[in-house]
Amino acid sequence: MVGDSLTEASVRVLTASLTAVGFTDIHIEGKKNRRIEVGNGFGEAPPSGLLTIAAMQKAGVSPDVWVIELGTNDLGGYKDAQGFGDIVDKAMALIPPTLPLVWVNTFRTDYPDRAKLFNLVLQGRIGSRRRSLVADWYSIASAPDQIVLRDDGVHPNAAGVQALSALVVQALQRL
Repeated sequence: MVGDSLTEASVRVLTASLTAVGFTDIHIEGKKNRRIEVGNGFGEAPPSGLLTIAAMQKAGVSPDVWVIELGTNDLGGYKDAQGFGDIVDKAMALIPPTLPLVWVNTFRTDYPDRAKLFNLVLQGRIGSRRRSLVADWYSIASAPDQIVLRDDGVHPNAAGVQALSALVVQALQRL
C-alpha cells in the first residue's frame, strides 16, 4: 500500500486488519505530505507516490494486489479533470494491469469541489481497468452522522483509522 498521512496514521490498524483476514506479506508506505507526482524526497518533501511505487518494485516488493491512498495532497495543486486524470494515469501505469488495484478516494473539507472532481476522474480511470475498484472514503468522511476526522477536516481520528482500515479490507475482499 502506498499512501499519504492518512495511511501513515493508520499503519498499525491497517496491518492488524489485513493480517486478521489472511494477508501475510504486507508493505505499507505512508508519508505525510505525499503527493502522487510531486516530491523527490529531498528536504522536507517525501518522495512522490510514483517514486515510492517504483522504489518498492525495485526493492523486490511484488504484491498480489496494490492499494493506493493518494490524492488528498494533490487537491490544491490541480484544478481540472485533465490534471487529475494525468496523475492518476501515471500512477496506474506503474502497476501491472494484470494485478488487482484498490484506490482509496479522497475527502477534504477545505477542497470539497476538487475532491468530488478528483474522485469522479478516479472512478472513470479505475472503471476501465480490469480487477480494480475505488474504495469510497469520501462517503464515509463526508457523512454528517460520522465523526471520523480530526478537527482539521482531513486526517482520520481513532474512529476514522478503524473506518479506513475496514474500508480497505472490504474493498480487497470484493476483488
